[in-house]
Amino acid sequence: MRLTLILAIFSASLVLSQDRCDAAKTVIKCHNVTEIMALESSECQPYHIFIARGTDEKSPGRQGNVTRLICDKLGRERCGWEGLDFPAKSRFVGQKAWCESAEIGVKNGQTQLHTYAARCPESKLILLGYSQGASIVQDMLGGGGGHFWKCDQASNRALDRQVSPGSNIVAAVTFGSVARSGGQPYAVKEGREFNGTRTRTPEQVRGLNQYASQLRDYCNFGDPICARESQPQSLQNHLTYFELYSEEIVSWVVKTVRKSEYRSLLSSPYWLIGATLFFVALSWSVLYFYSSFRRSFSRGAYYLLPREEGTP
Repeated sequence: MRLTLILAIFSASLVLSQDRCDAAKTVIKCHNVTEIMALESSECQPYHIFIARGTDEKSPGRQGNVTRLICDKLGRERCGWEGLDFPAKSRFVGQKAWCESAEIGVKNGQTQLHTYAARCPESKLILLGYSQGASIVQDMLGGGGGHFWKCDQASNRALDRQVSPGSNIVAAVTFGSVARSGGQPYAVKEGREFNGTRTRTPEQVRGLNQYASQLRDYCNFGDPICARESQPQSLQNHLTYFELYSEEIVSWVVKTVRKSEYRSLLSSPYWLIGATLFFVALSWSVLYFYSSFRRSFSRGAYYLLPREEGTP
């Protein structure tokens, strides 16, 4: 009886996971989900998500469902996504294929961010990257390039956090990054202390640290891509990020976006002007009522004083 129940629960969970477009094993692809694709846009929006998909995926890839959930929280009318334009080719296609694909992703990704931020300067930008796309997102932010497997990826400069589009980025999340250095403050989960397939250079790590408050880097123990030395390894550990952590990811992104809005409000010159005018008005009101009270008190005290007969 107990064995039957366990098998039933396992079968039910398998069916549920197969109904998800971000599951490790699924017949549904996120690019075929109408609700997700309806959010694809290049228009100016308060919140705009850039997605760097994994190898061999069609945009938005496995990140489509978590993107939908983020937009649900931020407001579907105020949020949308666009995919970074790159081939997402595997290293098995050719010796240089992966490096060339990543180079194109970084170059086009930075260009897309610059173009969008220039056209929509008030928009808050969110970056998501999985696997090859995770490496590309980190390269875009902190600088990248180096030797992977049997190819060399050209180097690129980091985005400056202090100027647009770097200053417009309010949150970035990467999953199972190919190029990563373990033990960073923005790394999470059991593979956080391990290096990836390629370790980032000290300069690249410093570039990423500009975004430490806006970045979260997921790496599972046993993920053969982002936690190269962790044992035992299994490809499942690279494929299950969104099944395991979607709710947590959405909560962190929304919370991080809201924090950036509060900081923007406090640093706004209009807020400072408004606050100054408020305190000036408040000070004037206090002085006015204090003066009125003193006059009333003095007048009342005058009539209470003893006086000779015949005096007014």
